[in-house]
Formats: sequence, C-alpha cells, structure tokens
Amino acid sequence: MIKKKNEDSTLFNFKRSSYSEKISELADRLIKEFDPEQKHYDRKKKMLVTLIENLVRNFNRGFNTAIPRAKPFYSNRNPRYKPKTMSYSILIGFTDLMKKDEKYIIEQYKGIKAEYGEASSYAPSELLLSLCADTEDGVTLNEEECILLRKKVAENYIISNGELLRIQSGNDNNAISEVPEEATAEETLTSGIEDEGEIVTMYHKLLSPYDDTDYIRAIRSDLNEYNKFRTQNKISLQGLPVQFVRDEKYKNSIQRFASINLSELKPDRKGCVDIPLEPDHLVRIFTEDFEHGGRFYRGFETQLKKELRPFIAINGEPTIEYDYSAYHIRMLYHLHNKRCPDDPYTVSEGLDPEEGRDYYKTLVAACLNCDNETKVLRTMRRYITKNNLKHIFTNITNEGLKEGLTLLRKHNRPIAQYLLQGNGLKFHRMDSDIANNILMYFRRLKEPVLALCVHDSFIVARRYAEQLMWAMNKFYRAKVHKLPKIK
Repeated sequence: MIKKKNEDSTLFNFKRSSYSEKISELADRLIKEFDPEQKHYDRKKKMLVTLIENLVRNFNRGFNTAIPRAKPFYSNRNPRYKPKTMSYSILIGFTDLMKKDEKYIIEQYKGIKAEYGEASSYAPSELLLSLCADTEDGVTLNEEECILLRKKVAENYIISNGELLRIQSGNDNNAISEVPEEATAEETLTSGIEDEGEIVTMYHKLLSPYDDTDYIRAIRSDLNEYNKFRTQNKISLQGLPVQFVRDEKYKNSIQRFASINLSELKPDRKGCVDIPLEPDHLVRIFTEDFEHGGRFYRGFETQLKKELRPFIAINGEPTIEYDYSAYHIRMLYHLHNKRCPDDPYTVSEGLDPEEGRDYYKTLVAACLNCDNETKVLRTMRRYITKNNLKHIFTNITNEGLKEGLTLLRKHNRPIAQYLLQGNGLKFHRMDSDIANNILMYFRRLKEPVLALCVHDSFIVARRYAEQLMWAMNKFYRAKVHKLPKIK
C-alpha cells in the first residue's frame, strides 16, 4: 500500500490474472486496437489481462492502482524472482495508450514517490468497468517463485527509487545520511512481509539467487500444489461484528484483504457482516541459507489482526484454531531430552502474572534469537518502551533488566545453557517443515481440506478439529520425538 500522498492506492499485483472469457476477449480487442503488428502476442495478452484485473478489482475494493514507473523496479529483479508477466515496456506502454483521452484508464495521481520508486495512480473508466461487468468469478493468480532466500547486506545502504544505494560517507552535502529504520530491500519492493498487521523487518536484506536441491524442489512442489488448491477455496470473515469494520484499528487491516469495498457493507439484524477475502498465495522465506527460516508468509492469516481470526470461514464453514504452546522453548527442551515445565514463561517472581507472562514470553524469544546478553536486554528495553510498560519497572538499564533474565534462566535451568546461541531461525526451519507436513496432509486427504497456517498455529473448519489435533501431534513427534502441548 502507498502511504505517501495517495492513501487510497494499492500496489500493482503482477500475480493477479483471470480465466474470464470476457476479459480474455477484451484483451484481444485492445491488442488489435493499439498494436496492429501484434508481436509477442501471448506475453502482451497476459500482461493486459493482469492490468485489467488490477484496475477493475482494486476499484471494486475501493482502491486506485499504483503502477511503478521507475525502470529499476522492473530491471533490478533477479530472474528467479521476476514475475513472467513483469515487463516495463509492455505494462507502461499499454497503460499510456489506454489512458489517452481517458478512454479506458483515468490517471488520478502522477509521479508519486514511494520506496519502490516513482509511481502513478490509476482508476478504470466507466467504459472499462462496463466491459468487465460480471467477471468477478474469473479471478485467479499466476504462479511465481514461492521459495525465497534473503540475505543481509551492509547497514550503510538505503532504498531509493527502487534501487539499493550505498550511503556516502564524509561531508558531502549530497550524501544520503538517513536510513529508514528496519527497512529491507526485498520487503519494500514487494509490498512487505507482515505478521498480524505489522511489518516484520529486522535487517537490510536482498533476495538472493540460489541453486535448486532435492529439498528445495520438494518443498516448492508442495507449496505450488497447496497454493493452487488454496485459490480453489472461498475464504471469508463470517459473522463479523460491524464495529470491527468501523474501528480504524481493524478497518485498514480488513480492507487490505477484502474483495469488496467495506463502505458498501450493510450489517444484518445481529449487527454482523460477511466479508469475502481476496485469493492469495503463500511463500516460504529462508534467511541466509536453507537451514534458517523457511516460515510461510504473505497469506492473509499471518497479516490479519489476531482478534479477527476467530471469524475466518472456509467455504462458508466456521473454523477452529489450535496452536503449539511455548513452541520453540518446548522444542529446545525436547531436543535435549529434558522435561519441559507446564508453562516455561510463568516465572514465579518478578512481574504480575498477566503482564509477566507476556514479558517473559518475549524474553524467551529474544534469548533464542540473540547470541549475547546485551542484544537481549536492548530488545527488552524496546519492548518495554513500545508497550508503555516503563511504569512497572524501577530501572530499565541493562543492570536493571538483568534480574528478569536471571529469573528466566532459573525457571528454565535444564536448558539455560542453550539460550543466547542465536538459533531462533533454526527453529523456524524445523517448525516450518512441520507446518508444511500438516498443510499437505490435509491437502492430500481423499477429500482435500484447506488448512491455514499462522506459524505455530493452524486453522481448519471445525468438523476437522480432531484430525488437526492428530496431525499436529503426529508431525511434531516425527520431528522432535516427543509430544507437544497443544491448546
């Protein structure tokens, strides 16, 4: 989403396509109208279908379509990750032809500056909308690379006009002197990687090329199969109290994934609404190598505010969500053949139980992901500040926060020596392989069932609750040789 001058635009989606005969015939007509020579016909037609789908579908959701006009946005993509439909000359060429005299496209904003470069914002004309009437059921998604590898780059880089640029040192007045906090090149170029509505960014990273292995080919095959099945299912928010739609905290989160314009909704007698969601694909994102990371991202379920998840319906059926309790620290206990306490986050001393559990849960995550004490304490200081908890701490300096770390280690003495080793992303690799097995188990049932994944939790239609519990136990035990705790 553009967050600059134009709040009502969403970034062009190169995956979006359609199998509607009406849109296919319209694309043929436009090629004949604007390109009599008709060279590279198939590629142009695919791009036109994608352009039309973006303009019309976004408009019906209440958005204009932001189309990047900076060449680096198109040319700086590694071939592995570049969508087959992505072509600067074809997309910009047809966009400019279709906006002439506002016949098919109306330019709403020109030259918007965004992190992915200069873009313009467009809406479909009344003519284009009339030509695409009754094509909602034809929407589909093009297949793209779904296995991503990201690597860190030096801190002295910035993203500008769609490019990763090095910051100049010295007293040069033209030097770039500020780096956006927690920006990443890959995320800004592809709309972000979100988790429960917040962009998860830690380092400057770039998508990196890689060679296929048997493992990569296998997980790509699984995910392509799952994604294709995913788009064959109808997912919605069902029976959602209308106050969620009216609350700014949730409204933007919902509209990003809704396939309709929320402003046109009318609640039922109970004051509730049903909201169909846009089809989407998942990707697995690894960090540095294929032994680290690998979790599933880009589905609405990992980005939607967690308070909204109980209202998810799959093919009209209400759902249930189960999650692995204290996932990674319990896994750490089990990998070292130790008995895990019922709740490794509940430290017997220190903060009150409610605030304390959330604090120590975050502290555990920091201890698993950081490789030294200083980083852990800095992370916790940010957590305290962000959550306005300073009033319950007498001292948030490193010395003051060490007491909580000492209490956590005492409460988890059997595995205390394995903390602060920076192995968090290795656990991500393990839990994402478990997740892959659970998703594919449901996909390959005699009567396939769609399961959704939110890292350590899974969502299925309620009638499959027992099967979900069974699968979560089965695939965790196959990986760790112990039984998990599921809630």
